[in-house]
Amino acid sequence: MKNFIMSLIAVSTTCFASAFDVVAHRGEFSLAPENTLEAFSLAWKNGAKYVEGDFHMNSEGEILVFHTESDLRRIWNINKKARELTIDDVKKSNLKDNPRWSAKFPNTRIPTIDEVFKIIPKDAVLVLEIKTFGKGYVEKVEELRKANGLSYDNILLISFDKKPIAEFKAKFPKYKALWLYAVKAAKDGSLSPSAEEAISVCREINADGVDIGNVGDPKCPKIDGEYVEAFKKAGLAFWVWTEDNLNTIPLYKKLGVDGVTTNKSSEMLKSLENR
Repeated sequence: MKNFIMSLIAVSTTCFASAFDVVAHRGEFSLAPENTLEAFSLAWKNGAKYVEGDFHMNSEGEILVFHTESDLRRIWNINKKARELTIDDVKKSNLKDNPRWSAKFPNTRIPTIDEVFKIIPKDAVLVLEIKTFGKGYVEKVEELRKANGLSYDNILLISFDKKPIAEFKAKFPKYKALWLYAVKAAKDGSLSPSAEEAISVCREINADGVDIGNVGDPKCPKIDGEYVEAFKKAGLAFWVWTEDNLNTIPLYKKLGVDGVTTNKSSEMLKSLENR
């Protein structure tokens, strides 16, 4: 990580004027079970404006909140695929077999998207990662957004899959959406995808920007001011995930990064206040 910090210091000193946002990854999950109403509420209560969660559509057409199928097993002791998980499973879910959370959160269960929408504060943003996508997903989100009195500004869509973003933007263009990807090293040692390639994808699917990962991987070339600036010149937002090293934040801000997803949102917000 030291090499990562030093490489960022050595990059272009061009400054970009932008706000800097902190995203609470899966809620405040150091204090509550990840991707639950309790974790989301705690993150907003502790000062985060942006809170991220993972949303899967099941075979019943319901959208449920958890990260991966392995996390269903790890946290909830449920051995099912995302599409197979039912509303009945959700209603019966509990943490009685979870040694970390069973005592403190005996009544916590897997939430539905509707339940999450109901607790979004007026001036806050849910960063909705589209996981298992299916027919009717877009319409379901829009229906529940309206039913819960939320504005388009209360929801930011993110996805590795280009199809959901393209469909959301085609049907309901007022949603903001970022394309997720992880950078890696190309054969010539440059970043892959290149800024030009990523911008082309954003144009193709009408994404409002990118949210990129692997930025701290020592095997990967480092993002620099030129890479970020290309997106800014194209009118696109530039976020990164998932960064827990508080010392890198001033450097990200210097590069013009708009926001960072972190597992330490409370600590990062306090650190920014004190700088």
